[in-house]
Amino acid sequence: MLVAFQARDLSPWLRSRALRAAEEHENRPQRPSKANNSALVSESLPRMSNQAPINDIDGFCRILAASGLVGGDWIASALADFRAHAARDSKYGASFTAFTKYLVANGIVTCWQCAKLRNGQYKGFFLDGYKLLDHIGADPSCSRYLAEDSRTGQCVVLCFKPLSVAPLRNGNPQYWVEDFHP
Repeated sequence: MLVAFQARDLSPWLRSRALRAAEEHENRPQRPSKANNSALVSESLPRMSNQAPINDIDGFCRILAASGLVGGDWIASALADFRAHAARDSKYGASFTAFTKYLVANGIVTCWQCAKLRNGQYKGFFLDGYKLLDHIGADPSCSRYLAEDSRTGQCVVLCFKPLSVAPLRNGNPQYWVEDFHP
């Protein structure tokens, strides 16, 4: 199995949550796309605003590479492993949805990251030495995200103050770090 995170294994809680969310995302009805899907296969990186959802493996791999979450070698290796696995197991299939499930199940990306990438959003996964893994929740005082400290590999919770309460500081939202307890 491929593992892209420095902290080699996700906690069982995070892995089960990611797989459950991937299944829920697949079973959710898709919004009709306003753009032609062939436009998504262009050589340039897509715009983030008004972006039609990514529905093909090649487009998703380009967005994934642009995000910086995974290096190009990891993407090529994961794609080769996925295609080999799909060729061996006909019920697994070689569809785009099967590929995204494969990436989530093998810990290459999280379900939250995958959903953002599928929507063409390839920026905003890194902040001051932290890699955002998942959106945990929000309340009036803050929004909480599960993040990985790139120096130590430990999972932490980043709590962001709402922009209405705390304006951007040096172009970044104001936040504080809490310990993560699954």
